[in-house]
Amino acid sequence: GSRGSYNKNLRDMPASLMQSVGFSRTKSAPSYDAHSHSSAATSHAKKHNDAPSNAPKSGSLDKLHRMGLEAGAAHRRPVAEPVDPAVARNPLKAGCVYEVIPGRLAFSAHLDDDMTDREIAAHPELFFFSEGYQELYEPFCAEIGPVNLSVVHSFCGMLRQLLSEELLQERQLVYYSSMDSAERTNTAFLLSAFLVIDRKMSPEDAWAPFAAIGPPQGARGRRMAGEQAFETYRDATYSKKTYGLSVLSCLCGLHKALNLEWYDPLEFNQEAYDLLEDPSFADVHVLCPKFVALRGPSRRTERLNEGGYGFSATHYAPLLRDGLACVAVVRLNEA
Repeated sequence: GSRGSYNKNLRDMPASLMQSVGFSRTKSAPSYDAHSHSSAATSHAKKHNDAPSNAPKSGSLDKLHRMGLEAGAAHRRPVAEPVDPAVARNPLKAGCVYEVIPGRLAFSAHLDDDMTDREIAAHPELFFFSEGYQELYEPFCAEIGPVNLSVVHSFCGMLRQLLSEELLQERQLVYYSSMDSAERTNTAFLLSAFLVIDRKMSPEDAWAPFAAIGPPQGARGRRMAGEQAFETYRDATYSKKTYGLSVLSCLCGLHKALNLEWYDPLEFNQEAYDLLEDPSFADVHVLCPKFVALRGPSRRTERLNEGGYGFSATHYAPLLRDGLACVAVVRLNEA
């Protein structure tokens, strides 16, 4: 059957195939152990509240020590009334805090590090933090995302750990991005994906906090013409965008994958996923149990440019046949 096959294919991939071709690592997502909820992420930390001298200093809590875990006053806000997604009530404004999980998690966008410093100083009851996950998408052309499943997986592990940290139970966590439209869009996707994966919310409920945020507000309270709080995604070209893929549509796809068990956070083999996705090794994605997508093959294995490779059929054959149990290859472009 197809249920669970996505994870099984990656989990059962022979180790010899994982090491059969020499490769150099490119930019990839930090990883985490979904079973223990212990973050193994490399630090992409920007700025956090100052750390107290008595913060935990061992194991996976080293990063939390740098973020600062001093006890703070509980910060609770009234639960917002349901918002019609078609009518945005609050414009996006730098420094404003928009709740995602009432009293526990919020989103904000900052102009620069100076603004972050001011917000931390002005709101000691809040725990401001930011990681580099929203910056990990590397565009081919004019597209801005979304980030891949490995990034989503790591982000959820990091956020789950912080939300469960005992010394942060009485504080609201505020994840912030820059005001760059691509970064804030990918941040909104990551936060709402966490709600779908970890809090079992429907895509519509997970997106509702962001649907209630209107276009950016500029100087003197004027809304910035033509710009929305969050962009839609597009194809990887430089041509005029003719179709926008909404973040909500991406959440619907993620929700469907969870229901079909194509993605299981406890069984997901992140190492195998990152290796297959690595353009210096294979540039292969298992899209569903019956379909694998790849770029190529080329006439011979060679480096095409910085970060770009072409692979021959003999390079792909053992990986597709023995590692991913593929039985046929259909080439859609001309040779």
